[in-house]
Amino acid sequence: MKSSCSFPTLSCTLILSLIFLFSCGDRVDCQAPPPVFYFQVKANGVTYPNSGSTSDIRIFYADGANSKTYISDLDSYEGIFTTGALIMKSHALNNPEITVELRGEPFAKLRLETFINTAKCQGWATVSKVYQDNKPLTPSSGNIYIITD
Repeated sequence: MKSSCSFPTLSCTLILSLIFLFSCGDRVDCQAPPPVFYFQVKANGVTYPNSGSTSDIRIFYADGANSKTYISDLDSYEGIFTTGALIMKSHALNNPEITVELRGEPFAKLRLETFINTAKCQGWATVSKVYQDNKPLTPSSGNIYIITD
């Protein structure tokens, strides 16, 4: 009876498997989730978001044609607005001025300074500084930026 596994095929497969295994030592075995920008808006004693107020706040930037492009992933969770797309768009567009609207009217101008995080398991655009009306904003203890009037 003839064996279906020949020595050259088996040894070649084993050698190629070992080469592949040891040549991928620098490959990324992990990937962190993309960062999220957390913020609240405080205007005239009212904190947004609150029940029923999520649609009162919108964020946009001006694209190359100076038309408004709204951030589509703006969400609220437990009294905090969240967005990941704002970080990515800000970095991709070289940190443009961003407008926060309250009930359809401009409320504040923001600018995010961003960079690509090159640490292991990262690779995402990350916020290093936030400015409101050209003044630096410091996040609260929960990494939440408070945008005020």
